[in-house]
Amino acid sequence: MNQDKPDAVAAAAEVRSLIIAHGRLIGDCEATLAPPPPEASAADLIVALGGDGTLLSQARRFADSGLPLLV
Repeated sequence: MNQDKPDAVAAAAEVRSLIIAHGRLIGDCEATLAPPPPEASAADLIVALGGDGTLLSQARRFADSGLPLLV
């Protein structure tokens, strides 16, 4: 999630609640260019919230993981 996007912060709280209610939340990380966090290897899905730049950068960041990316 991009912390600079107020709508993304609000949406993340809502999405987080839905995931916890219906599944399992593996982790929560900032939208950076850093390598994916280790817990990403245990995930079934990556959810990215933000603007176009955030979505594109996170698609590149997690591309090698083979995980589906929900944007």
